[in-house]
Amino acid sequence: MESVVFEHVQTEGESFDFCLKNALKECIHKDSLMPLVKEELKCRIQMRRLSEGQSEIVLESEAAPAPAKHPLTEEEVFKKNIRRRQNRESANRVRAKERRRISDLLDRIAELESQNNALLDSINVHKNITHPDFQI
Repeated sequence: MESVVFEHVQTEGESFDFCLKNALKECIHKDSLMPLVKEELKCRIQMRRLSEGQSEIVLESEAAPAPAKHPLTEEEVFKKNIRRRQNRESANRVRAKERRRISDLLDRIAELESQNNALLDSINVHKNITHPDFQI
């Protein structure tokens, strides 16, 4: 089996070692070797391109940094808290409605079982009158 050695080469501000460490963490998290295989393949392609004098390939995901988060203003925090409260209240209403629906269904089941038992009893009484040896 071939042993692969990666040198400390920079790619858009990150070293191959750093990329491999992230891929290894992802492998452990996903319980799959695919992220490590992909990263190794990416590194081999980059190394071959650089050794042939070509420019590096910059992936879109690496080229565009995530937008910077700005601190929320007091008004934005207030609105965010209102939305959270409204969402929490709405979720509680939905859960209560579902609990009521389940309770109603359980009551209906008990009612139907009671009716079913009463009908079975009346059938047995009727059959005992007409055919004493027959029972359901």
